[in-house]
Amino acid sequence: MRKLFVIFFLCGALAACARNIPQIPALGEFYGQPIHTTVDSEIARYFLEHYLKGERIRPELDATIEAIARDIGNRMPTRYLLKSIAESHSTDLAALALWQSMLRDSGNRRAQSMFLHEFSRLKEHLRETPDRFTPDKSGYLIVFVPGWFYKSQPENGADFAKPRQSLTDAGVRTALLEIEENGTVEHNGDLIAKHLARLSRGEQKIIVVSASKAGPEVALALSELQRTNTNHNVKAWVNIGGVLRGSALADKALTWPTCWFVKLFVIKGASFDGIESMATLRSAERAERINLPSDILVMNYVGIPLSGQVSNRARLGYSLLRADGPNDGLTLIVDEIPAASVTIVELGLDHFFSDPEIHVKTVALANTVIRMIEANGAAPNNMFNADWQKRRFAPLFPAG
Repeated sequence: MRKLFVIFFLCGALAACARNIPQIPALGEFYGQPIHTTVDSEIARYFLEHYLKGERIRPELDATIEAIARDIGNRMPTRYLLKSIAESHSTDLAALALWQSMLRDSGNRRAQSMFLHEFSRLKEHLRETPDRFTPDKSGYLIVFVPGWFYKSQPENGADFAKPRQSLTDAGVRTALLEIEENGTVEHNGDLIAKHLARLSRGEQKIIVVSASKAGPEVALALSELQRTNTNHNVKAWVNIGGVLRGSALADKALTWPTCWFVKLFVIKGASFDGIESMATLRSAERAERINLPSDILVMNYVGIPLSGQVSNRARLGYSLLRADGPNDGLTLIVDEIPAASVTIVELGLDHFFSDPEIHVKTVALANTVIRMIEANGAAPNNMFNADWQKRRFAPLFPAG
């Protein structure tokens, strides 16, 4: 991931300096998650400190927030609506409105509650044998799809070494798929589909885990299994911050003169293929062709940072993207979420998920996914409401 960060740094160095972000102290709680940070507007602070508690003490701000709620309705807000909220009011308000809209979905609420329960339970028994406090995992294989430059830059975590170790310690069998570390999304998608078909010859139930660039690669692979009607044992896909519709930062990295610096100092003569496959136009066209199997539980694990919570590593990318709406420092949050899925949100974390308790959360997330699979049998998506079930991947991203 360091290469990605350097690319984005070069983009920022050649772009106009991002405007200063206001820092207004805010203290509140959102769905059991305490928040003590700064936000970019008075209306975001009011939303967090008063509106969420049911306190209506600023009629003009109440009217604005209620108008936004009416615009969103009982659906996932579009990227264009979130951009409009960010431009008219603030990016932090758009982020909070997005999170609130996600929690209106019963499947999301259930997943979030289960995850928080598993996390609390594991923390309480942290010194005990982990597998004593988790569901039966003997029949499962968790397959990790690595990220960009996972072989040449393992220190950046793209090979999932630490999460794999955490799960092994908790009694879970894991595997790491071999893909091209700088391959295109399309090529790696084909490789992953073949790997999953091969692994499905066994009897273990498969949970696929991907992050960042590997997200669209897995989406393509699962879509290929669906298209070819291939028998598989994939029961769930855990999509961690997947760049499903690419990133505008990849677009910037391909423009002159940034591309010259990238070629010489970042990928050091390697192919631009991987970066090009994350460009937004190509990614959007690819997303329109995705059709995920309906019998697979799709679990998204995304970070939604407020402006005062963005890490130094993600700050430049966040600043460059914030005018377009809530983002995690690499891509827009709404572009990470396929339809007919459930989403667990880490409010306050960005794309790099830097958290001292991430090892515990890794096991908690695995437990949550397994419990949801077991609770819903052969049709895990039964937990979704009718509106989510009717929508497939592409309709999540309407033209307006």
